[in-house]
Amino acid sequence: MAEKTTNKITKDELLKFNNFITKRQQILSNLGTTEVQLKAINIQKENLFSDLQKLDVLESDFTQELSGKYGKVSVDVNTGDISSI
Repeated sequence: MAEKTTNKITKDELLKFNNFITKRQQILSNLGTTEVQLKAINIQKENLFSDLQKLDVLESDFTQELSGKYGKVSVDVNTGDISSI
């Protein structure tokens, strides 16, 4: 029966190959972290859009309240002066 021979790559080649594996694992880990961060950012973005919509409603309600009290007027937001439109 013939003896089985085993060939091996050099230690430097093995090190280089293992460096590729390590780098791939680091990249995949960073990619996962980035995806989690993106998810959090998207949630924050949606919350901000929701807050903006709520603010628009409050501002519209307030504008209608002022119109009921003062009629159709323009308000200088710096001084509070009212002028007819």
